[in-house]
Amino acid sequence: MKRRQVLRRAAALLTALCLVFCLVFSSTFLGINAEHECLSSEDCPICTEMSLCNDLMRAFSTAAPSEEEERPAAPVFSVEEKKSTAPRRRFAATPVSLKVKISC
Repeated sequence: MKRRQVLRRAAALLTALCLVFCLVFSSTFLGINAEHECLSSEDCPICTEMSLCNDLMRAFSTAAPSEEEERPAAPVFSVEEKKSTAPRRRFAATPVSLKVKISC
């Protein structure tokens, strides 16, 4: 394989591993602290982290925007036929193009 392809695949693999790590860490943290009772409502680091993990899980769980968000417009493509400006090629005559029969 070419070096560029190897680098792209390595980057894709690294990105996928980071995504899996974030999802596993977030779900584990939420599971461990599911019964967290916050004694002070101000600046609780566990509540803040749980909120961030919940937002992360929600962001990665769906690619579709929520109902409040506006969906982006689909790109519009059009196909146009253009005349070629290159001169037509003339190929040399070959026995196949001349339909020559070879009989033995």
